[in-house]
Amino acid sequence: MKKIKDFITENLIFGGLLVLVLGVPVIFSPYTQSNVYLIKAVFIQCVVLALFIFWLAKKFLLRESFSRIPLITPLLAFLSLGLFSLALSPFRYAVWEEFLRFLSFFIFYFLIVEEIKDDRREALLMDILVLTAILVSLYGIIQRLGFPIFKWIPKEMRVMSFFGNPNFFATYLVAVIPLLLVLTLTGTKRRRLFTGIALALTLACLVFAATRSAWIGFIFSLIFLGVLAQRAKVVVFNLRKPILPLIILSGTIFLLVLNHDLILKRISEIWTPHGAVSQRWHIWKVTWSMIKSSPIIGSGLGTFPIIFPRFRYLNSSIDIPYGNLQHAHNEYLEIWSEMGLIGLGIFLCFIISFFVYAVRHLRYRKERGIMVVGLLSGIM
Repeated sequence: MKKIKDFITENLIFGGLLVLVLGVPVIFSPYTQSNVYLIKAVFIQCVVLALFIFWLAKKFLLRESFSRIPLITPLLAFLSLGLFSLALSPFRYAVWEEFLRFLSFFIFYFLIVEEIKDDRREALLMDILVLTAILVSLYGIIQRLGFPIFKWIPKEMRVMSFFGNPNFFATYLVAVIPLLLVLTLTGTKRRRLFTGIALALTLACLVFAATRSAWIGFIFSLIFLGVLAQRAKVVVFNLRKPILPLIILSGTIFLLVLNHDLILKRISEIWTPHGAVSQRWHIWKVTWSMIKSSPIIGSGLGTFPIIFPRFRYLNSSIDIPYGNLQHAHNEYLEIWSEMGLIGLGIFLCFIISFFVYAVRHLRYRKERGIMVVGLLSGIM
């Protein structure tokens, strides 16, 4: 009985984190994209808060010491500003909803730092990430073959897997592909094969998602990966047995040629008068008006969809054909409009501090350099 208790105490939180890493991407709803967001948000918030409560109880009952959490200062500053906007904003429900979302992600980061401290857990987490990439990409391929569940995008076959939105799916792919790339070129033969399959599937889905910003982001991530690997003097690529990388590269080129019509169509739509790019420019124009009305403290966390209609210009419905716009389609402008220059400054401080901390860690812990390079490149 004691062994069971000790096993649960030591592994429950880590197991819960693995459930989130695997479960959140594969949660889906067969109805509408809004249900996808709602189910994912509720699931991750409930599980994260439950794990955090269990972690606190374990710490106090076992009288364990608290670890030093990197970048805790900008994180707490951002949360404090969110609470400040909760106290001042007349739209407290919207602020509270968004605050809980941010809080759940910060707690998730906190628990990852606390629980992933040895090579065994680190390797298992990487395996779960690879497995998740395979599952979501396989479903994306199934959609491409003509068996979609989500049908909210008319006349298009842009795959979105379980994410309910091709842009969100492509964002996920761009984040994990650099990690898959470095893992494919290193490690044991079995692990290279496992990650190679995941890499091939994710690259195919990146093409099929047809998200232009993701294509641009992917190019920048590869450039960053090469520069970082060279500057940090980390041996990332092991090309003594280049058969698998060459097969994947050849397959990707073949996919690009095979889907050149889709790619050229998406690129040509950039310059259409009322296309998505044009609409975003007009959205940013209205968002800038919101920013100018309260540049320092913003309108309040999560209040963008409430405040945005007040600043729409005459006949803006022609340029922005959305009845209820939820986001600014630009993280920096949206944070500035909601949390002001103070919030944007804290957010940028966190991003810069994160990369500085990670590169410094890479310099002193080169045995983990391959994984760090892959993760950083995806985040970039």
